[in-house]
Amino acid sequence: MRRVLYERYGELGLGEASPRPRPIIGSMHVAGGFVIPALFGVEVTFSPDAPPQPERANLTAGQVETLVKPDLKQTWPMQQIMADVADLEARYGYVMGDLNTDGILNTAYHLHGQELFLDFYDNPERTQRLLALIGEVIVEVADYLRQHTGSCSISPAWCMSFSFLWIHPLHFGV
Repeated sequence: MRRVLYERYGELGLGEASPRPRPIIGSMHVAGGFVIPALFGVEVTFSPDAPPQPERANLTAGQVETLVKPDLKQTWPMQQIMADVADLEARYGYVMGDLNTDGILNTAYHLHGQELFLDFYDNPERTQRLLALIGEVIVEVADYLRQHTGSCSISPAWCMSFSFLWIHPLHFGV
């Protein structure tokens, strides 16, 4: 396709005369960011005519309070994504692409359901801990992608501001 675009419209700057393979991992444009919820154990439904859909886990308050950061290297789907990235890098020398990292609030809702919104008022510490934990995982996934593809669906500035505002107060008791 890139070669045909070049042949027909190359003078307009479209296409490539000699395109090389593009080993692509994921797509940030796929609706239903499921990677982050799945890392926390949320069941994901796959169907042929819809994007992957994370189901609500409806974790109890106690389960939310004991939730821990998943090990990306040992947890699906990042375990598989990392293996695929390594394979593509070994085969082509590089990899391109990105993933939809969902959003902090969306993931929190997938995990805790409507109780999340009550916790904003009734237990803000639990909510802050949950949002910070999810944020840490999003930043870790984004950093991994940026290291391997040069891209990620969130900006470095957002990572820094999120890390400073949410994560550091929890670690340093601020």
